[in-house]
Amino acid sequence: MIKIYCHKDTGVLTVSIGGARIASITAKQNTTLEREVVFHDGASVVTLDVAAAGVFVAKTKPTSGGPSGVLRVWDVEWVPTGLQGGGYVFSVPLWGANLEAVTAEDDGRLLLSAAVHFTEPDRSQESQTFDLIVEPPVFLDDETPADPEDPYPLPSSLLTKAGNLAGLADKAAARANLDIVAGALINKVATPADSTAVGAPGDFAVTSTHLYLYTGDGSTHTWLCIAGANEF
Repeated sequence: MIKIYCHKDTGVLTVSIGGARIASITAKQNTTLEREVVFHDGASVVTLDVAAAGVFVAKTKPTSGGPSGVLRVWDVEWVPTGLQGGGYVFSVPLWGANLEAVTAEDDGRLLLSAAVHFTEPDRSQESQTFDLIVEPPVFLDDETPADPEDPYPLPSSLLTKAGNLAGLADKAAARANLDIVAGALINKVATPADSTAVGAPGDFAVTSTHLYLYTGDGSTHTWLCIAGANEF
């Protein structure tokens, strides 16, 4: 978790004790902004009174739309880490009513001016303000991309049980379902005894020397024998 350091008397926010000041924090809309605020006296980390409490305050920037003044006081979690040198954890929800009054910039960002306000039994203090930049989610309108190709067939385009592989024994149904033209070779059979052996359209046979093609219509049976074939 990212830490920010706050001088307990001046409220100056820095990236470390004696480090550079914090000018802005960037977060993503529809997420939770989490920061650990560590207090110090300019030389070392200090712990606030056990009764200390804190809130996160934000208001619109002049460049953004919405009402002026305080936009929202978040009753965020103010949780001591309990660690040596640790501070207090803020969890700021960046969605819903917290941001509804803010008009986005042309690039979709929300610009706020924010600060941490904390109190102890005998005093209250507010940190320096910093820019809170809330970036838009990946899909501004919460849309998912449409499938431009539709690579998979819809259920209505699939073969029914009567026409799937289990139904291939019905040659006529198989041809119709699979859009196979009449006469296509789809059924390898035993070598016919002669040119008038019983067969069906689509039947064929092959030996090491001949290819046999059924040329009848299912009622009148005829075969064509072609020499020079290799069995496969």
